[in-house]
Amino acid sequence: MARNIQLIKEVIAELSKGTKVRAAAEKFNVPPSLIYSMCNCVGFSIRKLHARQKTTTQKKSKRTPRVYKPSERDLDIAAMRRSGFMLAAIGNKYDISRERVRQIIVKYNQNNPDNPVSNDIPRAARHTSPRIIERREVVAKMRRSGLSQIEIGKQLNISPAVVKQDIDHYNETAEDPVKHFVVVRRKLSLEDQEKIVDACKKGVFSRVLAEQFGVSVGRICHLSRRAGIPDRRHRLRSAISETNINREAISKEYAAGKSIKEIAREHGISVSAVRVICFRAGVHRKKVAKKKKVKVLAKRRKAKIKKAKKKCK
Repeated sequence: MARNIQLIKEVIAELSKGTKVRAAAEKFNVPPSLIYSMCNCVGFSIRKLHARQKTTTQKKSKRTPRVYKPSERDLDIAAMRRSGFMLAAIGNKYDISRERVRQIIVKYNQNNPDNPVSNDIPRAARHTSPRIIERREVVAKMRRSGLSQIEIGKQLNISPAVVKQDIDHYNETAEDPVKHFVVVRRKLSLEDQEKIVDACKKGVFSRVLAEQFGVSVGRICHLSRRAGIPDRRHRLRSAISETNINREAISKEYAAGKSIKEIAREHGISVSAVRVICFRAGVHRKKVAKKKKVKVLAKRRKAKIKKAKKKCK
């Protein structure tokens, strides 16, 4: 027993010097597993001992931090960001992503704390950049000429909300502000009104007439209602009910598999009229399609049965 205790003391003293377990096992002519069991019995942790030795013997790195020197591209990116350009626009210019532009600006700010490029500055600078000021003047001129916000946005490839913001910013500094809701409307003469009513009676679409006479669609609809012309849906329903159309034949042809266009050509009516008739008759596309599928599957089954019978013969 005393010999074992003496051996354990010698092993622990050897391990504490920094020798490895295998070297200690070869020295004392014992297997490594026995050394681990001896240490566990005494409560001596070999792992903790190695961790302490690593921390004491580990050398501290003497690397000096790399000094960031902004390149010409980084300086241009910072200048563009200050002038009000968006991250995506800067990235498109240098063929990099907007996230990479943001990282460059963060690195630039870390090394230039006296003159940083903050995220709030571009938003304020955007309102004062020459490009935006020119666009606001163009928007104000177009708005005074009578164009709506939607039309201005389509011509300049911006949203109507941006058009409204440009007008608001323009009115803050302009001597003669632009009003939002005052639009120069064209007054229709009596001749134009009569032409519009005649075209509505013939069946011309209100959108086409609005583009032709330079007014809104609502104005065309108001004139047609005042003249007593019913809506297209009402006209279609009344035409279907008044004319002598063979509805049963149309619904049967549609159920048999004919297309709506073919039925409309044969009977001399519109496609929408055929749809209304079929809908009232209770013939829907889904039901017709299901019937077609059932017929096709039945034909395929019959063909397979015939082939199987021929093979058996």
